[in-house]
Amino acid sequence: MYILYIGVSFIMVSLATKYYHSLLDSKPSLFTYVLNALVCIVFFDLFGHSLALYALFCLFYVLFVFDYKFLLVPSVLTYTVFILALSYSYIESGLSTLYLPLAILAAGLLLKVLFEQVLQRKLLGSADIVVMASLMSLLSLQSFFYALIIASLLGLASFLLPCFRAKKKAPFISALFVSTLMVF
Repeated sequence: MYILYIGVSFIMVSLATKYYHSLLDSKPSLFTYVLNALVCIVFFDLFGHSLALYALFCLFYVLFVFDYKFLLVPSVLTYTVFILALSYSYIESGLSTLYLPLAILAAGLLLKVLFEQVLQRKLLGSADIVVMASLMSLLSLQSFFYALIIASLLGLASFLLPCFRAKKKAPFISALFVSTLMVF
């Protein structure tokens, strides 16, 4: 039965990866598929006790790869992750846990619009804010702030690495994913 879950999630992650590569007119390498399989196995070992949490982290991994490689994340995938994270939070803890992620989403979108109007430049994308709200539904408030601080430090450190200096952008969703794994 476990092999079935891992196989289905590997197919899901690989199809999403292949579809996204086709949108960008590129082809994923064999290494990408091997890495997808390894990640699905490791995540099943970590989160297999809850299949919903396992599926969420497989989707978070797909977001990690897209943001790290292309600095571009499809909105459909981020909102799917957000709805699944809210659903998981509701099933685990009830209605009282839904207010904070929705408040973070609303406040983040409001701050995004405000900063774009005042500073006349884009600081965060909508996908970054949706992923932060998704993580808030999975973590406690204190753990969320730790993850946010670690992700910000990872994003700042990425500018020090020569391979990221040319991009002039930090893959923030990737940093959020890594920091969430550290805090979770």
